[in-house]
Amino acid sequence: MKRTTNGKNKKKHISLKPISVGARILLCFICSQAQLLGMPSTLGIAVLASAGKCAILCYLASVVGMLVFGTLNERIFYAAAITLVMGFKSLYSFSRKKIDPAGSVVFTAVGMTTALIIVSIFFELTAREALYCICSIFICCMLSHFAVSAKNRTDADGMLDINGTHGISLAVLYVAVVSLLTSLEVFGFNAGRIFGAVVLLCAATKYKHIGGAVCGALTTCGVLLCSVDTAGNTLLLATAGLICGAVSAAGSFAMVLTFLIASIMGLVIIGVTPDTFNMLKDVALASVIYSCMPGSFVRKLLNYVGGETNAVSIVGQAASSRLNFASRTLSGIRGQLNEIAEVIRKKSAQTDIQTLAGNKVCLECGGCKTCWSENSTETVNAFTGLEDKVEKVGEINSRDVVSCLPKCRRPADLTYAFNSCYQEKLYEYSNGVRAGELREVVTQQLSAMEDILSDLSHRISQMSSVDPSLSEKVRSAAVRLGCRNAKACVSCDENKNYRAELFIPNLSRVDIVKLTVEVSDILDLDMELPTASSSDGVTKLTFTPMPEYKIDVGIWQSSSNNDIYCGDTVERVELNSCEEYVVLSDGMGTGKRAKLDSMLASGLARKLLKAGISCQTGMRMINSVMRVKGWEESFSTIDIAHFDLRRGICEFVKAGAAASFLVRDETIRSFTMDSLPLGILAETDISSERVKLFDRDIIILASDGIGSYPEKAILSAAMSEKGERSDTLAAEIGKHFVPENGAVRRDDITVAVIKVCSAVEHEV
Repeated sequence: MKRTTNGKNKKKHISLKPISVGARILLCFICSQAQLLGMPSTLGIAVLASAGKCAILCYLASVVGMLVFGTLNERIFYAAAITLVMGFKSLYSFSRKKIDPAGSVVFTAVGMTTALIIVSIFFELTAREALYCICSIFICCMLSHFAVSAKNRTDADGMLDINGTHGISLAVLYVAVVSLLTSLEVFGFNAGRIFGAVVLLCAATKYKHIGGAVCGALTTCGVLLCSVDTAGNTLLLATAGLICGAVSAAGSFAMVLTFLIASIMGLVIIGVTPDTFNMLKDVALASVIYSCMPGSFVRKLLNYVGGETNAVSIVGQAASSRLNFASRTLSGIRGQLNEIAEVIRKKSAQTDIQTLAGNKVCLECGGCKTCWSENSTETVNAFTGLEDKVEKVGEINSRDVVSCLPKCRRPADLTYAFNSCYQEKLYEYSNGVRAGELREVVTQQLSAMEDILSDLSHRISQMSSVDPSLSEKVRSAAVRLGCRNAKACVSCDENKNYRAELFIPNLSRVDIVKLTVEVSDILDLDMELPTASSSDGVTKLTFTPMPEYKIDVGIWQSSSNNDIYCGDTVERVELNSCEEYVVLSDGMGTGKRAKLDSMLASGLARKLLKAGISCQTGMRMINSVMRVKGWEESFSTIDIAHFDLRRGICEFVKAGAAASFLVRDETIRSFTMDSLPLGILAETDISSERVKLFDRDIIILASDGIGSYPEKAILSAAMSEKGERSDTLAAEIGKHFVPENGAVRRDDITVAVIKVCSAVEHEV
């Protein structure tokens, strides 16, 4: 991600990459003398396996650490394993550009297993040592998988997600880090306990008592894995974190003071042990470190962490659960409707025509015994022939009956029975088809309602809490600037972006620019000038974060054979300054009919997206609408590019659409997904893929009129028109696919070019 260049923004951004690299190198160095359950720790292998380009530095740090601490002889397995893992990792990196979680597990398992075999051959291992090595292989594979998954998720989302299974993975990694740091003691201070106490105080700042208690308990687990002797006093951190988190709203000073008092009282209650004074020193130093950390630094650091737990979020979870329950109820109704339809289908399935006709005529005939008992084979064959003929021709006559059944006493009645039974069968079949179509439409609508409720449930569950402290600061700032009776509400949306709403009387006069600067300083974010709306004498000012990126959209279209109508439609949907959509719909065929189909699909997509419906759910609803709107055939593709301009993420969502392209640094990448257009099948597959955005990226959406394998032409045009506007570049790309000799084209062509640029550079 390209950072802004002015002085103010340099101050506001934190680069975590140097910190991450330095932490990995330090952990590998410490691991060369660390202990795990009384045995030499091998957790440094997981650190090395999950490291990126700094892997060689981590390996050198491990080797230097073993030489400095003199632990090479007792760590033969660790030395061999870390060397082999480094070798396999290097070979793996040559074949892949990016390490995935599965790859990290593979070369970790292969390297450590090979090292165990080699060490077992040349050195005598006890049963306890061999069992520990096997357990270490499993632990390191698990940790490397968790670490790579967390890194990839953080790179994609721009934050550290602590919700769900990702939170469990991060908790395991945190315990492993504390375990390593606990082995490091400098001047009587334990690095693991100090680190855990500082993290506890930071967690209590944002997540109150729950964050403090959880981090305290996890810190105790990490210390216990390394040193049983120091784990007893460390248990106090969970209680101290719970207590100090409860008073975190009173300010940092009160929270730190409460943390110290709770820790001291706990140590007094437990009793004096050889580790008591060491625990006091660690807690005191951690409190000093936290107190010296600037508040803005702590807030910026915690901005990378996502997840809330408080009263407001609990209410949101309750609402989310209710919506989930309603969604499951609709799903159950849909399932019952399908079961009822199947029962009706089976019950309505009539027997064959010959059986029905025979029951109507033959049972009342005096010659029934002669035909069906004495000449049953000939009668069955005759009835089968009559049924085949009535189904092929549509009716039979008396001559047909006489020719097949010369001894029949009631040929006219049998003829009427066959024809009437056939007409009844056709009528029931047509009614069954209509009922089936109706049931299918109802099922689709229930499924769409189920998806909508699921979307709303997801949005509510992701909604973060209102921050009372920041709300009060914003209100006070508005009052200082002359807005009496001002009310403020600062919240965080599902994308972890702060949003401030200020309610002031209509007669209030306020300097909007100064107010925006004040709100930006309070939230420690660059906020845009607010949008205003008035009602009942009250004006609401809404402040949203300034996006890090902006997009410039250019569109070029050409209809087939110079038709007046182009069958493709492009819509740009702007939800707010940080979230936008570009929608491209290609109606099947060309001309006016295709244009109507694409306009319907894109128009519905725009309305649904503005209503807060997700892309996948919206496409399913559009598919249902296009299947029942009454035209003979109504097919259309949908290609959506969803831009999160705050975090710099683009998500491609496609239903039958052609490939999209990303041009970056003179290279091109295509995004192709297999799916069918909307309006064909009752259930349609929606494909999606996400990509991280950077400054000067170019994204191209195009209809299938450009043909196959257009990468070379697109890249050539993009490189030659790099400094031009998006509409100019779109025209330049489109002209590559228009025949110069005026040859007939069988499809419309649409090219939408989206240029991504830094928001600050764009303004400059």
